[in-house]
Amino acid sequence: MSARPRFSPCKELSNILLPAFNPCPQFQAACNGAARCLPKQGHLPRGFIGGFGELADIELVLIVVEPANPRSGTNYRLFRRRTDTLEQVCRDAFGHFNPPYISYHRNLRYILDICWPRLPLYEQLKRVWITESYLCSAPTVAGSVPRMSERACYADYLAPQLELLKDRVIVALGSKARRRIGNIQNVDYADAVATRNPRAAQATWKKIPKLLNGRRRRRPARGLPSGEGEESQ
Repeated sequence: MSARPRFSPCKELSNILLPAFNPCPQFQAACNGAARCLPKQGHLPRGFIGGFGELADIELVLIVVEPANPRSGTNYRLFRRRTDTLEQVCRDAFGHFNPPYISYHRNLRYILDICWPRLPLYEQLKRVWITESYLCSAPTVAGSVPRMSERACYADYLAPQLELLKDRVIVALGSKARRRIGNIQNVDYADAVATRNPRAAQATWKKIPKLLNGRRRRRPARGLPSGEGEESQ
């Protein structure tokens, strides 16, 4: 009998994220009034996905904005073991990549498929880490988040992730994600996946597999099947 697949990321990334489920102390500090800890209504830090293998397997980091409001009926638990809570929200995030899905996830799948056209979704997500520039839903969908909240979340969670993965291809998707991370070296930029004009955005997304192929030529990743980085036709 095969083992049940894991949906939380590798231990190094998990260790960075686990304090968010204490719950995160910023709910009562910098994010008071901006973010919500309402697990039974689906409001927890969430939206990140990938890194299912080992840290060394990750080739690409995609930085998105923040999770939208939870789907109707989403109900999380704060388990005694924070690892169980993390696994729960990651398993839910993985489910959003299966039909029927909204354009946001369809566009992310487009990026994954042009980067690794020969691999199934779970195998693609061993090679990519998709993370949020702010881990909780904005007070209003696609609205602004107080700068002090953004800075606190960046310092506590995103900055350590980017330091851990600084030698990978890192792409910020959209102007809001770009602004939140500031002028970090070795970060590339592409259009947001939550776009009303995916055809125009695809021109910027198509550069991502080229960036991956460039990194592989400089430092070949271990155990990659041939042709993974080729764009689909």
